[in-house]
Amino acid sequence: MRASVRSLVAAVAAVAASLIVGAVAAPHAQAGGLVGELQISSVVVNSGRAVAVDSSGTVSVPASMFVSDWDGLAGAGGTLYHGVSTTDNDRTAQLTGCQWPSSPARVSATCAMKGTLDGLKHSQAGTWKMSADAYGGFFLQHRHIDTAATFDVLRASKLVAGVGPRPVKGQVVTLSGRLTRANWETHVDEDYAGKQVLVQFCSSTCSAGWPLTTDSNGRFQDTVSTGVAGFWKVSSAATADTAAPRPASTSVVIW
Repeated sequence: MRASVRSLVAAVAAVAASLIVGAVAAPHAQAGGLVGELQISSVVVNSGRAVAVDSSGTVSVPASMFVSDWDGLAGAGGTLYHGVSTTDNDRTAQLTGCQWPSSPARVSATCAMKGTLDGLKHSQAGTWKMSADAYGGFFLQHRHIDTAATFDVLRASKLVAGVGPRPVKGQVVTLSGRLTRANWETHVDEDYAGKQVLVQFCSSTCSAGWPLTTDSNGRFQDTVSTGVAGFWKVSSAATADTAAPRPASTSVVIW
């Protein structure tokens, strides 16, 4: 009789464990909506910043959310996707899930997760979404939010600039540089043609600046001069599919 009881307990434990693993691994496969008092809040992807992806077309994306349920938490998970919904999209990435033991019961927790985007296409640059799922009370309670957060996945860009000859007060010099951006499909940094860059001279403060446009090779050039010590800064704004590069600073003017 004791052996039978032990066998029954082991079988129940095995089934419960399989339910936890399966539900967290594929959360959007469960029924949607809210059962019980399970709550999901504070859903954040990449600390609220755009995800800039280099020419490899691959990136690891962190995410987190806060979940709570007075009956205790069992697990949580989510999915990153590009499209209308978790069932109508052209790319998804599963987030690593969280699991909590039933004893002692945890009524609230922050679930930190990560997902990997790879093999990206240029058509998939722009706004992405994250779905969120949480489970409580031995998976008798479930909540699914199809669009729990939105975030941007953008092509990374790079900007370099310099002046020559060595700048001296009052001397006219040539400022030049190049702008490139990641090509996810050829896996190289390509010339970013026809993009506007802003040139500013900075001393104690930076001037309003003036725009230049890159040529077919992603290059730009202008002649500049100044009567005070300082440096030139070149920057470029983000677009709907490309992240802003880190601003480039040129040599300091020598007196």
